[in-house]
Amino acid sequence: MGAEAVAAFVLAAPVLAWLEAREPVRVRSLSLDVARGRLLVTLEPEPGAGATRPRVLKIDPGVDAGAATELLVLAGPLLHRLGELAALKLAARSGGEH
Repeated sequence: MGAEAVAAFVLAAPVLAWLEAREPVRVRSLSLDVARGRLLVTLEPEPGAGATRPRVLKIDPGVDAGAATELLVLAGPLLHRLGELAALKLAARSGGEH
């Protein structure tokens, strides 16, 4: 794993800790729809629980506005950094032009 990926995981730690504080989970993937304030999380099946498929957790402001807002705040530094990285990568692909 490269340094940029490691740094992104460090910035994602508060979001992951928030999820794990509510239920011990292994996150497979997560996506955040900033405009809607919705977080979608794919969780690894719990070993020994008989589940063979990942489950999906949705945290939506229509169901829990406080949680959705808290997660947006926690994800802020990660979103900012990912935006910076995306801009840098796109600029490098296009020869430095924006």
